[in-house]
Amino acid sequence: MLSRTLGPNRAYIDSSAMVAVVNRRDGSHALARTIQSRLARERWQLTFSNFVLAETHGLLVSRAGRAAGVAFLDYAQGGAVSVVRVEPEDEQAALSIIHGYDDKDFSYTDATSFAIMERLGLSWAFSFDEDFARYGFQRLV
Repeated sequence: MLSRTLGPNRAYIDSSAMVAVVNRRDGSHALARTIQSRLARERWQLTFSNFVLAETHGLLVSRAGRAAGVAFLDYAQGGAVSVVRVEPEDEQAALSIIHGYDDKDFSYTDATSFAIMERLGLSWAFSFDEDFARYGFQRLV
């Protein structure tokens, strides 16, 4: 869970957290909503990539239905979070990450997320995916 001294109030959101926030049937839904509420109360600046946007939409449509997917897209476009486009340099960095960690099964989307987090100087991730911690980021769960 979140500690009292977290440092700068900026975090990256992964699809695992976004799906858990929206999908009431997700096993982490209650925890995700609690964390989301705290982040809002403390006015954290939240960011995710256009790749995470697409991944989250697809997961929500398949797990919670079209309406949940559309509601998420509307939320993402509403300004509560910052959507950062994956740049060609991020994609190159992601390939380096994937090739550099033979012992890890990082997905391409996660690797681009790591690259964006490094580019933006973000050290906190709102994610239920342990790969963020394996790569060296702090998770807000």
